[in-house]
Amino acid sequence: MNADTSTLPLWESASPPNYLIMRASADFAQRAARTISRHFEGNLLAGLVLLALLQRRFSLATFGPAEREAAQAVSAKSLARSLNAAPETMRRCVVRLIENGWCTRLGRLGIVPSQSAAGEEQIATFLADIRADFLMFLSCLKSVGFDFDLMGRATLHREANAQAAPPDIASLPGIDAAIVNFGLRIVEIGAAPFDNDYLLAWVFGAIMMANAAPFAYDATKAWLYSTYETQPSDEACRPTNLAEVSQNLGIPYETARRHVNRLISLGVCLRNDRKGLLVPTEIFRMASSVSVTMDLTKRFSQMVSELKRLGFDFSSVQPLGGQS
Repeated sequence: MNADTSTLPLWESASPPNYLIMRASADFAQRAARTISRHFEGNLLAGLVLLALLQRRFSLATFGPAEREAAQAVSAKSLARSLNAAPETMRRCVVRLIENGWCTRLGRLGIVPSQSAAGEEQIATFLADIRADFLMFLSCLKSVGFDFDLMGRATLHREANAQAAPPDIASLPGIDAAIVNFGLRIVEIGAAPFDNDYLLAWVFGAIMMANAAPFAYDATKAWLYSTYETQPSDEACRPTNLAEVSQNLGIPYETARRHVNRLISLGVCLRNDRKGLLVPTEIFRMASSVSVTMDLTKRFSQMVSELKRLGFDFSSVQPLGGQS
């Protein structure tokens, strides 16, 4: 991460709760990582490749069938560049995706998501799980009183929301495109300070979210620590360990260990006296961290607007436990 410790101007108290949004977005990314790991045998890169291919397919939805098939094909070389992977690593990843029925090669044009009945079925199952992760993300925010209209503290209506039916999110055309686009943007924004190393950013996010467990979804503390000006002390955070990071992301212990050691060498993660892993609060005051948080808030706002345009009813989102 950039070692520049200068800060950007403080936000006005009426500004959106950027750090609450950042933590919830990181939690969504962590849940999505576990889903990807489960579907792709622990290979997060493979899941990102498929999501990138699906995003391209969604963007070409208005094209004719033949035109769309050719336009959505992407070469392994292009995928390696866009996901910051070594060409040989990407080549092996693409081969495995094809072997496992996730993708199809269109000659020299590149690869596309599978169009076979079996392939489409497993892609649909994968997207349904990502959708469930996304709904959990919204529910977590709703459980602390987040207002999706005002981007601030909600006025809760217990009686009305308690009877609301869960949203039928899968029935909305374009919803998967909006969710996949938002998820990929989270990964992209989070990886930027780490030289676009998405896995390093994922490990950083897992440590950060474990540290934030005592307050991330507490209805009072989440708001107390929701802005740049109100960062928690290191003592308010809960240190984590390698086993928890590995489990929360669904990655091998040794992979987690290598990336944690790299984060420590970069100075953005510490092993404290209790031998736990901790992201120091001062990291979130760095200009690069503030920039990431503001970018995430912008993307979050765009995502909320897009879901409203698609007809999604945020008032029907159930908070955790089914209570308002």
